Amino acid sequence: SNMHIKFVTTDPTIRNNVMEFIDEWNSTHPCIKTKTSGSTGTPKEVLLDKKHMMASAKATGKFLNLKAGNTALLCLSPNTIAGKMMIVRSIVLELDLHVGAVSSRPLHLLEEGFDFIAMVPMQLQQSIEKDSEILNKSKQIIVGGGPVSATLQEHVLQLKPEVFHTYGMTETISHIALRNLSQKEDAFQALPGISFKEKNGQLVINAPHVGANNLHTNDQVLLH
Repeated sequence: SNMHIKFVTTDPTIRNNVMEFIDEWNSTHPCIKTKTSGSTGTPKEVLLDKKHMMASAKATGKFLNLKAGNTALLCLSPNTIAGKMMIVRSIVLELDLHVGAVSSRPLHLLEEGFDFIAMVPMQLQQSIEKDSEILNKSKQIIVGGGPVSATLQEHVLQLKPEVFHTYGMTETISHIALRNLSQKEDAFQALPGISFKEKNGQLVINAPHVGANNLHTNDQVLLH
């Protein structure tokens, strides 16, 4: 594939992990092995279908209007589903991928902003406090893997980029819903092709394009 990739970190482990994943992606095997995060129980190894990962990447691209040639920053571990999906989105949507440090300040020492960045809340908070100039040169940020505090929500309103909080799990191949923090949305919007039901106050997910059919979660929800 005509993948554009640039390493802006000197960490050899990250480089090796990214290259290994790209090799695995380009292999003839239809699945990718990964571990669940453990947030919903003991981490377990799961096989994810590459077809489903491609469909997930396309749904995100559609929702966020990502275009070929947009720049993306990977600053999450390439061993997590979130990190792997940033690489897959770059391949499928032909984004220009920059691989940065997996640190609390991923934008530290970088010079240009990015069209698309995925971060955890702590990275976003640190970037707002210490690297706001480069953060403000960026366009869209998705933040996931933890709750967004009231303080972080307030700080986001001062930022130029659009910031979205993600909802999902390994079984849904990263996020299936987003809420726009820049618009102070309090409800998550489903990505294209995804529908929600509720049983006994708990969320049931239907996302056929990522292989999740009637997936019962323990998450307490109020459906709008």
